[in-house]
Amino acid sequence: MVYEVVVPKLGVSVNEATIIQWLKREGEPVREGEPIFVVETEKTTMDIESNVSGTLLKIIHPEGETLQAGRVAGLVAAPDENASSEVIEAKLREINTREAVQRPAAATVEAAPEKKEAVQEIAPVQHPVRASPAARQLIRDYGLDPATITGTGPAGTITVNDVKSAAQRVKPLAQDLRVTSTTELTGTRLTIARKLAQINSEAVHVTLMAEVDVTSLFEVKSKHSTDQPAPTITELLVPLVARTLRSQPQINAIFEENRIKLIDNVNVGIAVDTPDGLKVPVVKDADKLHLNQIVEKVRSLSEKAQAGKISLEEMSGGTFTITNLGMYGVEGFTPILNPPQCAILGVGAMQEKPTVLNGQITIRKMMALSLSFDHRVMDGVTAAKFLRALRTAISTPNFGF
Repeated sequence: MVYEVVVPKLGVSVNEATIIQWLKREGEPVREGEPIFVVETEKTTMDIESNVSGTLLKIIHPEGETLQAGRVAGLVAAPDENASSEVIEAKLREINTREAVQRPAAATVEAAPEKKEAVQEIAPVQHPVRASPAARQLIRDYGLDPATITGTGPAGTITVNDVKSAAQRVKPLAQDLRVTSTTELTGTRLTIARKLAQINSEAVHVTLMAEVDVTSLFEVKSKHSTDQPAPTITELLVPLVARTLRSQPQINAIFEENRIKLIDNVNVGIAVDTPDGLKVPVVKDADKLHLNQIVEKVRSLSEKAQAGKISLEEMSGGTFTITNLGMYGVEGFTPILNPPQCAILGVGAMQEKPTVLNGQITIRKMMALSLSFDHRVMDGVTAAKFLRALRTAISTPNFGF
């Protein structure tokens, strides 16, 4: 028997989809429930699964074609079917005649779409992440990066067992964090969250910017022991940010499933540019560490990241992130949140500027801070209070020595 694989109805208002990749070639075996091709709509990207087992007999519409829901994309032959070219041609004529008058097939085996949005946007289009729908859901649940999971299924497809194995190596974010309170969104806050989430399904970014006097911070650098390299600005900022987070706990939070979870652990991530792209090692319990300990940890983690030897565990569990583009001469920018974290601090370049201090014009070292936050979780006033407290901590730094 020859089955038709059609483009299913993908949503209430979605009537067409573009085939962006066939995951199987003609003549390759297909298993029931296995992704067979990938489509993209105006709203999402998703795998289309086969509801039958057999062999991909014919790709009717190649990659790049846009089809209406219900159109036949390909043919699958039953395991015991040895379809001749005549059978295939007859089937194609039947499909063409039927679709020409827009009549649905009497006996069509429809491919099952994955119901939820794909874990990772496919870019470039030629290389999507291959994972079964159940595996994709687990990847989202565990907060894993699908690129770090080795698939053992057909053609490298990630299976549920692959995800579970990866999850055993990397614990979920909230598992080892001491949650001090959990607030389920209701009423006005839930309404705001849903409205804003229409703009961005991950988080709603808002950024506040302010200048801070870092003259005293640079004096700390110059006074540091000469038997080792002076701490960098980022290394000096970690304990100051961590202590401010401790005093402003509303910022040290994660957002999961319409719930705001305030976290007791202050785990500060440091964005590091590596040959393999941006990585974010995490300094755990940074508010409890001395500056020298933080410097040692940041340098160790950065070296591992640069060498490609950092573990997923060392990049997990962050509750806040610092990203510094000042060394590239960037004065200010809008950093992007790393969900489920609710805030991130962007650090700009230091500039010497004339400033009024105690009624006198003097040259001071100034630096721009950019605080991006999730407006579903906190209001602008809450973020502004944190930024004000952080500016005070930076302009009058105290490291205990």
